[in-house]
Amino acid sequence: LTWGGGSTGLAMFLGGIIGGLAIGLGYAGQPHIVTRYMALRKGSKMSVAAWVAMVWVFFALLGAIMVGIVGLSVLGALDDPETVTTSLAMAILPPGLVGVIIAAATAAMMSTLDSQLLIAATSVAGDFYGKIVNKKASQERLLFIGRLSTVAIGIVAFLMGIKAERTVYWLVLYAWGGLAASFGPPLILSLRWKRTTKWGVLAGMIVGAVTIVIWYNIPVLKNTIYELVPGFFFSLIAVILVSIFGPQPSPKTVEEFSAVAGIG
Repeated sequence: LTWGGGSTGLAMFLGGIIGGLAIGLGYAGQPHIVTRYMALRKGSKMSVAAWVAMVWVFFALLGAIMVGIVGLSVLGALDDPETVTTSLAMAILPPGLVGVIIAAATAAMMSTLDSQLLIAATSVAGDFYGKIVNKKASQERLLFIGRLSTVAIGIVAFLMGIKAERTVYWLVLYAWGGLAASFGPPLILSLRWKRTTKWGVLAGMIVGAVTIVIWYNIPVLKNTIYELVPGFFFSLIAVILVSIFGPQPSPKTVEEFSAVAGIG
């Protein structure tokens, strides 16, 4: 058992420390998390919400790490490391509490799953179908498309999970990096930089997604550093460059941004 997972020196620094810290960049690109902030009743509560989220994430990640370390210490190497939580609970807790632990883990997974399904289906129905395919679609039609999208996305995700050769942990990191690099920099710059343009945002989304896919599928790059790091960086650069050298936002857009951001 080592903190570097067998890596030392520069490999541990790049892959372990920087890659691990970079996971924090992903939160700005997760739609099911960002919508929680969008649902705030008052903008003044934003700082409180951020602190609550930070404290929760700290203890959640600390708990996940400690379960792995304690599980390895108590149980030794498992044939399926993804069963460490249930195996550890069964080894040290009475049956009743084991049921509570399993129910809590299942509830947490279902909570995240339904949020992601809802947001994905809403994007397909409202943003794609309702604004591009059929701009005159009725609410009933959009509702039907949304439900159909929910079922289709669920089936695709299920099949990908069944056929996956890697563990859930690595699949989650891949998806996390893809969302982070695609949506993180465009969202942050859209909120904090008044010169951000729609073309810059589009460029950032494309560059971020492409970088993640390429980096992930080239072993020599993937084994060097977590793909989120270069993906986020290149996406950030793409948004800035295209926004500077591409078509500029209208004066009205800049004025509205300044008024909302309170920097006018």
